[in-house]
Amino acid sequence: MSSDLRRRHGVPAHSAGTSPTDGDVTSKPGQHQPSSRPQPQQQQGNFSGPIDLDLPEGAALRYAAPPVSSQPLWLRAYAWITVTLFCSLFVVVPLVTLAIVVGSVLCPLLMWPVACVWGSLAVIPCHEWPFFREAFSRYVIYHWMPMFQLRVVMDGPLPPQTRRGYLLGVHPHGIVPLGGVMYMAWVALDSPGVFGKTAAASIVLKMPVFRQLFSWLGMVPASKGVVAR
Repeated sequence: MSSDLRRRHGVPAHSAGTSPTDGDVTSKPGQHQPSSRPQPQQQQGNFSGPIDLDLPEGAALRYAAPPVSSQPLWLRAYAWITVTLFCSLFVVVPLVTLAIVVGSVLCPLLMWPVACVWGSLAVIPCHEWPFFREAFSRYVIYHWMPMFQLRVVMDGPLPPQTRRGYLLGVHPHGIVPLGGVMYMAWVALDSPGVFGKTAAASIVLKMPVFRQLFSWLGMVPASKGVVAR
């Protein structure tokens, strides 16, 4: 992401060769004042004032979304519409699947072709699509961050980088994993060269529509064998 884009969207710049997954997660001069309870300071483009966030000792605030009031009304409406559509998938897809199964039993001649098409979406191989991930992150997910006041906090410095990389846990996590999706988008936009994989529940990647969407975003099943690789 260019420096102009970072300033406009309030994404803090990293020093050369660093990234959200590198070991450079400690505070830098001007961002945090030394104290036993580090407090995030105001950063240009990120906050309208100091953040009331009590960080544990050693933790660092890597990003805080700008206030939702900084968005024009049409952009706020766009964000609410897109996040509502995304969340509705977690209800619509299972209900459609159930309806097709029941319909295939009651009206097989009519519903079996539909069932075959719907079922094929659950088994057709899908792979990561970097262009889709960046576009979806930049033009859709990014605009959700002010709504939920996304804050990326690292608990402390990471150990030295190894060949196997890092395994990072993201929370909070609910039925709709908006926190994890927004963090994934933040990393994809802030440091696309170091973006890894996002693990999701295996059952999600076996459901039509979710399989396509999440596979294109670079998600993999959260099984031990897959994550270990």
